[in-house]
Amino acid sequence: MGSASAATLVRQPYVQNVRKQGATIQWTTGEPGEASVITTDPAGREQLFSCVSVPRPASLTGQAKNYWRHRAVLSGLTSGTDYSYRVLLDGVSLPTAADLGFRTVGVNTFGFVALGDTGVGSEEQRQLAALVQTERARFVIHTGDIAYPDGNYEAYEKRYFDFYQATMSRVPFFPCPGNHDYFEAGVEAYLSIHDVPADGVPARDQGRYYSFDWADAHVVSLDSNACLDEAARGQGAMLEWLDRDLSQSRAYWRIVFFHHPPFAVGVHSQERLTVLARERIVPILEQYSVPLVLCGHEHSYQRSQALRGGSPNPGGAVYITTGGGGATLYDVPDTPVNAAARSAYHYVRCEVDGRQIRLQAIGINGREFDAAFIAPPPAIAQRGVTNAASYTSRIGRGGLITIFGWHFSIDTRSASGQPLGDDVDVRVTIGDDRLPLLMVSPTQINALLPEQWIGPVRLKVITPLGTAETNMEILPLAPAIFGDGLFHGDGNAITPDLPATAGGLVDVFVTGIGASQQPVLVRVGAQGVWVAPQAMEGVPGIQRLRFALPDGLATGTVPLMVEAGGVSSNTLGLPVLG
Repeated sequence: MGSASAATLVRQPYVQNVRKQGATIQWTTGEPGEASVITTDPAGREQLFSCVSVPRPASLTGQAKNYWRHRAVLSGLTSGTDYSYRVLLDGVSLPTAADLGFRTVGVNTFGFVALGDTGVGSEEQRQLAALVQTERARFVIHTGDIAYPDGNYEAYEKRYFDFYQATMSRVPFFPCPGNHDYFEAGVEAYLSIHDVPADGVPARDQGRYYSFDWADAHVVSLDSNACLDEAARGQGAMLEWLDRDLSQSRAYWRIVFFHHPPFAVGVHSQERLTVLARERIVPILEQYSVPLVLCGHEHSYQRSQALRGGSPNPGGAVYITTGGGGATLYDVPDTPVNAAARSAYHYVRCEVDGRQIRLQAIGINGREFDAAFIAPPPAIAQRGVTNAASYTSRIGRGGLITIFGWHFSIDTRSASGQPLGDDVDVRVTIGDDRLPLLMVSPTQINALLPEQWIGPVRLKVITPLGTAETNMEILPLAPAIFGDGLFHGDGNAITPDLPATAGGLVDVFVTGIGASQQPVLVRVGAQGVWVAPQAMEGVPGIQRLRFALPDGLATGTVPLMVEAGGVSSNTLGLPVLG
């Protein structure tokens, strides 16, 4: 085992995959040893983390000598906090080229930098790298082609780490692979130097595409090379993963980046993978109303108009092509799709602040040459407005509704007793009636329908940035049981471990029966019980149906449903101890 005092840092430490309460630190040495990382918080408290160390023989990397890669996964950190760190081998701190530190994910206002097509080792790349180092970015997005001409180990050392090491020691880079990153080594070198999230990604694809949350932004990195090609041929999972990933996000912002630009003009605009990105990736992004897409590949700067279906639309996405990070520039033909374009070395500064993202294209002289704001209006999802209990389209007057969509509220607010007040900057209206709101979030609104509205209506969601509208039908009665709406009379939830028993009181919580006090029929298995609805104080739109469980029910789960005016509700399973 090598001596720690003689240990050689082959690759300086750099931070990866920063999260609210964690991060990853990686570095390499020319000698083996027991590696570790010590972090220090602002109060001077230290934490020691052990490393996993992997030998990297010269026969694998093509480098002149063997080296060892060390990786420490940090956990238990505090969000929104600045940490310093140092690396050790065999208990001895190694001297580094710069002070090491990072900040965990914290507040919703933050900045990041995007750049791409960098890795040629040009003087322009070096000048831009020096400018990026001065930015107050929380992370850096790289849109691919990190190394030229081929993505081998030597190219990454000389044209990636040598240029951005000072930034990478404190700011995480989140990359996507470009076509050159696939050349020669088949993306193996690219994967070995990066530590990115792996949640939900099939094992064979981990590192090639991924997503992460940063404050109120959900950021998705895609592989528009092999993974896109395989998915388009039905042999890969990336497109299905993308659909699932975006459907599960509840963040206000969704930012997606990959290498091949769907709508940029230039020498690559009709390449197969570019066309595939336009045909297969874009429809999924539009389904989930993604407002900002970052790409590279065309060696220029291009900012599209807001596009949907390839045409200008205020509710569409802005596509930024940032491919001027150091490689030889391409000319940019004129096109009505672009709002701005320039053949220039640059990077893009992005500032996320509430309901808007400010974009600035920064040239090699450090000056802004283009600027714009991304400020998306609200959008109602295809599933639109549903019954808040059953999540079906059967909606009853005076009941609770749930509206699904995007860009509703920057924060999540829930009513406590009375509906939310005027301090919420989201409104929902039907005609001249403003609906009481019980909950607002970036992707969902719960509202109370007025008793007087029946039949087809036009519902509007209004935010400071615009209005989204949809048609809906309000029925006189549409009873629905809340999925978690079965309780014992003492307030405890009815579960398989705490089932209902004969003669015991059962509470069923429903909506969609209006304010009527007429008895409602509760069907439990083959038996029926008439119950008078009870309004819930401080919870408008919800009624409680309380009854004594009939005798004669077998042990197990029996179906329970509600009928009002001959209209049936959804069915829930009621655990019973016979």
